[in-house]
Amino acid sequence: TVTLTNLDTAKSVTLPATGSFQLRLNPDGSGSGKVTGHGAWLSNPVTGEPGIWYQSGQVTATLDEEGNTTSVSNAGKLVDLCLQLAA
Repeated sequence: TVTLTNLDTAKSVTLPATGSFQLRLNPDGSGSGKVTGHGAWLSNPVTGEPGIWYQSGQVTATLDEEGNTTSVSNAGKLVDLCLQLAA
């Protein structure tokens, strides 16, 4: 589990945090990654939008030879927890 707490309001949320990740690198330096399951991100991994985002599903990304993200996709839910923690 993961527990997130707003230190100003003492509002907390506890959620499952079971997941795994894979990273595959090619000889040229390009690669791909996948995060599957439940967990928190400190910004939206797809859009980059700030917040504390909770993932239920799978986020995948591909990288070019220089390590730049060339594509990101989400299959599942990404929920911004900031509204829940603000109340």
